Amino acid sequence: MSRCSRCGMESNTRYCPNCGTLMDFSEQMVNTSESNRQAQQTMMPNGGYNTMIPQGAVSKKPKSRKKLFILIGIAVIIIAMVIAALVYYSQITREDSYVETLQQYVTKVSDGSIEAEAQCNLVVSVWGDAIWNDTSQEETKKYVSGAKDFNEALEKLYADEEISSRVEDLQANKEATASLIRSLQDPPEKYADCYDAALELYSKYCTFLDMAISPNGSYNSYSEDFSDLDQEVADKLNQFVATIPNLLNMQ
Repeated sequence: MSRCSRCGMESNTRYCPNCGTLMDFSEQMVNTSESNRQAQQTMMPNGGYNTMIPQGAVSKKPKSRKKLFILIGIAVIIIAMVIAALVYYSQITREDSYVETLQQYVTKVSDGSIEAEAQCNLVVSVWGDAIWNDTSQEETKKYVSGAKDFNEALEKLYADEEISSRVEDLQANKEATASLIRSLQDPPEKYADCYDAALELYSKYCTFLDMAISPNGSYNSYSEDFSDLDQEVADKLNQFVATIPNLLNMQ
């Protein structure tokens, strides 16, 4: 219903039926607009209004959150894969380092055994030739000649510059081997048996080196112990190498 601005008559017609003036629709438009606004609101139980969201004007927040969760999930998977790869390569690196130490250990024991065997053989020869006063052997002659007994002959042997250098090398080898066996402690699980074999070899090997570095006992006991120990060290070394597939091609 509109009101005529001239005579004040109310009517729904475009022109005032009383005076013919064009009716004023501004008030009707305001009322219509207010009615539409109120129609879009719903009274809440607490007395407030819940404005209705027009159809099509859907919030984009749920999509954003879903995308965020997906990105977080992908990031977690990538981090887990990186950690797993680091752990794996760390284990591989540790095993490679352990095998390298085992190789060094085998080399030290092999080299030391050869030198110790040569020295012990020389001790047995000098000792025996001194007992029987045999100066016919070129290898022992300079140690036996002029010696009043085997003790003096052995003293001359170990006072020789070449022999002293060999003994120093054997002592250095013993210290290096001890350091390597310490480095082999706490082995990776797959090399636990190998470490046990290394320890068994180390015990025999140290005794063998001591025989070469500082002989003692009688001629017969030394000769027998040397022969037995020489064979035992060789057997233990072969058993040790057999526990490590990586080293089979070294021998």
